[in-house]
Amino acid sequence: GELVRRAASTVGDCELHLLGSYRRGAALCGDADCILFLPAGCRTPPKHVLARVLAALSESGAAEVSAEAIMSREADEELDGCATWSGAGKVEGWGWMRLDIKVYTLEARPMAMMYFGSGESFNRAIRRYAMGAPRALEMLRRHLTTHAAEVPPGAQITGWKLDDRALLPVGRLARDQVWEAPWALRKVCDSEQDLFRALGLAYVPYIMRPLVQAGA
Repeated sequence: GELVRRAASTVGDCELHLLGSYRRGAALCGDADCILFLPAGCRTPPKHVLARVLAALSESGAAEVSAEAIMSREADEELDGCATWSGAGKVEGWGWMRLDIKVYTLEARPMAMMYFGSGESFNRAIRRYAMGAPRALEMLRRHLTTHAAEVPPGAQITGWKLDDRALLPVGRLARDQVWEAPWALRKVCDSEQDLFRALGLAYVPYIMRPLVQAGA
């Protein structure tokens, strides 16, 4: 984490978190999952920030990075996008180990922290819950009361789509066409606690999330 933090300091005041098994308090970690959030108001696309971080790591000898590897992992051009890189990093006292680095905007922090810090079973369970649990649907209808004019006529709202960047309403149109709300209709959350509240759930600490099984 410190290697990435020093490299990130070359591009500004980014917020760094170590996620995955480390975040969940596992006794052993086979790799390092690092996530960087850009400062509020940053207008530099995440992929450009990631390229500069990788360049700094490569110059210091802390990671083996090729230009091709960076380019193949570029994210979209939008400022609300994200960028990801997987490779090898050199950690003093440990040698080489797998290193994953992700860069997101600050607004995506609650969703990205949940997505990459919770484990597969918990993520599956909460995404399934968001897509149709009665309490989640009730919270969704409340959210849409202030956006009714932006919902297509006749749309049947079926649930939330939760991923690593946003919480978005989804539904069905005529002839079973899938409708996904435009970015402007996303539910903006200030924290993970706020994200849980948006779904009508009590907050679950990281250390308890491995106990949640899919379908529980």
